[in-house]
Formats: sequence, structure tokens, C-alpha cells
Amino acid sequence: MPKTTFAAPPESSDIPQRDMLFLSHANPEDNEFTLWLALQLANEGYPVWCDLTKLLGGERFWTNIERAIRTRTRKFLYVLSATSNEKDGPRQELQLAQNVERAEKLSDFIIPLHIDALAFSDANILLQGIIGISFKSSWQIGLANLLKKLDDDAIPKKPGFSPAAVASWWRDNHGPNRGVLDMPEEYRSNWFPVSDPPRLYVHTIKRSGIGLIEIPPTPPVPMYQDGISLFSFARTPEIESYLAQGEISIADSADFPCRKYLDEAPDERARRKRESCVGNLLRIGWEQSMLARKLPQHPLANRAQCSYFTSGFAPKDTIRFQGVYGKRADRAMIGYRTVRDQKRYWHFGFSCRAICRPTLAMVVKSHVLFSDDAKTVWESAKRLHRARRSQCRGWWNPIWRDRILAVASWLSDEDGLIRVQVAEGLSVEICREPVRFVSPVSYTDPQTETDSALPPEALEEDLEEDKFDEMEDEDEADDVRGVDEEAAD
Repeated sequence: MPKTTFAAPPESSDIPQRDMLFLSHANPEDNEFTLWLALQLANEGYPVWCDLTKLLGGERFWTNIERAIRTRTRKFLYVLSATSNEKDGPRQELQLAQNVERAEKLSDFIIPLHIDALAFSDANILLQGIIGISFKSSWQIGLANLLKKLDDDAIPKKPGFSPAAVASWWRDNHGPNRGVLDMPEEYRSNWFPVSDPPRLYVHTIKRSGIGLIEIPPTPPVPMYQDGISLFSFARTPEIESYLAQGEISIADSADFPCRKYLDEAPDERARRKRESCVGNLLRIGWEQSMLARKLPQHPLANRAQCSYFTSGFAPKDTIRFQGVYGKRADRAMIGYRTVRDQKRYWHFGFSCRAICRPTLAMVVKSHVLFSDDAKTVWESAKRLHRARRSQCRGWWNPIWRDRILAVASWLSDEDGLIRVQVAEGLSVEICREPVRFVSPVSYTDPQTETDSALPPEALEEDLEEDKFDEMEDEDEADDVRGVDEEAAD
């Protein structure tokens, strides 16, 4: 009896292949990150699909999302944020992806991409036990880790996805005059130069009795304790007078020119430690100076303090300053929206840290806090985060920049210097004009209406028309600051 053989059925071009990366995200809240990532992956040659790029790489737009996830998706990249964690659309796509992963026994099918401060414990239960990739500290670092993961899993690339395809897509969607331009452009940073403190004092402290060697609370000038070493810009008698209220005393002291102390560290570890000590002293001095100005403070996760404005600090809660093009401008530091028939007040705030390289400077970071009474900030970090995403969605970089410049102007004296006391009769001076950098190329964001070809005067006029809270006529500012938002959050 002849042996019976069974031939494999011929391959059909109609059978879909799992060959695409699917990007699931909250639209429109996470669009900026998602579009950036889609273009970066395509630039590396990976076949990627998301609703923002559509025909990128010649791939036709998938109108049936469910079928695409079930049959075409090789990796399901889930952009995890506080918004996508709550929104129905991304959650439904995530549930479908998990069903596919289980049914077809796919390995590492779902890859969460963490992009904001959402706590892991608050993430969707479907993501529990799945190792994600963090983009929170740096998009570039997150991208590098994702590319390594795709390479380790041998995800194939497609010829249609390439730098040329990305450039073609960009031209078709934004035109040749959007994006990177071959012309220099000057940028203002949020680094504010600091004068070198003259001397740094390093004291070795001891305790007369049994117990922790710990300095008394609320020192009158900046002091930073590291073990039994106490750092300060204050002279030894001033430190001894302060320590006399407790059982702590000075066993030994040394002092150094501050710049020499920073520049002549014996090795890299010592350099980092010295910069940390000086940086902490300057940060503490800044925070003490803000308290002396009667600005309330809100604690941040990194133990720093965020100073913020409350109602009544200035006429109409607005700061007048010189704008970036030399014109006078106004920026409100407090405003409100009406949310579900109740006023939700927002407060502009700022925190500060010091850097020692490449120059000694204070780095000012902006924040927005919220209250129900224009004074008492909410305690819930999650509630603050949600309100911030809603309130600040339309605040482009020039708006944040102008508010930081307004704060620097408000803090400075007539000579343009912000003085922070660091010891009795001694202050460091901080320039209210930030460090500027010149980029050899410029960039025009296609998502904004700001055009680099416009004259500076036109840009300045546009910036002064903040839809939330600005108006040239100060008598009408209150009307503009109150914006109804019935469907917020």
C-alpha cells in the first residue's frame, strides 16, 4: 500500500501577518508624545501604526481597530498616563490586547510605556505584573530602552519605514517650513546666574550628651548637615551662637574659597559631593528667602518646596515686567475657572535648585497648584495632577517662560539682582536675566500657531493675549481670568 503524504496548504496572501507595532494612547491628551514616538520608531525602520500617522510608510490606515489588534499587531505599545489609565478608549484596547495575548499565548505582547507621574499602584489592574518602560525622566532614554527591547525580541523591520518615509510624511502633513530649519535661534533658559559665595565653612560637630548628633531645627541662615559635617556660608561665631541653644557644638572648623572648593575636588566622587553641599545650601537659602517674602510653600515629592502666590500679593494678582522683546507685559499669577458651578482657583508656583556646572546658577521650575478659596492648596496630589492637565493644556512654552520671567522681575531689586541672604550681612546675587543659548538650527512647532517668520512685535502681541487670564486693559482683567468650564475634568 503506497504511503500517504499530506501537503501543507499553499500560503495565501490573504492571511494577515503580525508585523506591526500598535500604539495605543489617550487622544488628544497624549498626542504629542505618541506622534514623537511613532516617528522615532519609523525612523529606525520599525513598522508602526497609530491614528496620528495613518499612511506612514505606505501602510494603509486600519479602519477596523479590533481586527488590527487581533491579526496584524506584533507588539502592543500602551502609552500609560494618568489620562489613558482612566479613559474608556485606551482601556478597551488594552483589554482586547490582553485577550489576544492569552488566547494566542504571545510572549511580551503588551509593553506599557510610562510617561507621567502616575503611581504604579494606581495603574490599570490589567498591567499588574507586566514590566514596562519608563519615559518619565527622559524620552530619549525611554526610546533607547524600547529599541533594545524590540531588538532583543527580534522584531523585524520594513523597507517602507525609513528616515526618507518620515521626512516625506512630515512634508505632506506640515509642509517644508515646519520643523527643523537651517538657521540659528536664541533661546532663554531657566538658569539664572549666581555670584560665587566668598567662602564656605565646613564644621565638624559633636554632642555633649547621649543621642543623635543633629542640629536644632529652623536655623536662621542656610546650613546643611551631612553626618557630623555641617556646611554653611556663615562664619564660625554665628554658627556657634546658633548651636549654643542645644547640646551640639563645634569640634573643628575649616573654611575654603567657595570656587576653589568646587574646582579642586580630588576625584569625581568628591566633586559630586561638594557640588551637592553647595547646591543644597543655595536651595535652602532660596527657600528661606521666599518665606521671608511671605510666599507660602507647598512640599514636593523630592523634599523641595514650591513657593506660590495667593490672592492679594499684588494689584489684580498680576505682575508687570519687561517682555522678551523689550515691551512691557503683564502676567497673572492667580486665576480661576468655573467648574460645575464652583470656582477652581489656580496658583502659579515655582521651585528652585542650584547647579554648579557648567556655571553656578539657580534653575527655576514652574508649577501650577489649585485651591477652592484662592489660598489653601488641595492636599490630593492626584487631584492636583488632573486639574493641571485640564487647566494648562493650552499653555505653550512662551506662556510658561513669561511667568518665570515675571517672577524673576518681581523678586529682583531695581538693579536687576535677586538677593538671597546666606549669612549675617552676606547675600548671594542672582541675575534676573536667565542664561541664553544659541542653537545652530531652529524649530517651528507645527502644533502651534507661532511662526518664526513673524516679526518680534507680532509675536509679543500674540503672547500677551493669554486666553486664560491676560488682557491689555487692566480694568477688565478680572473678567478674562474667570473662564467658565462646565465640562472640565
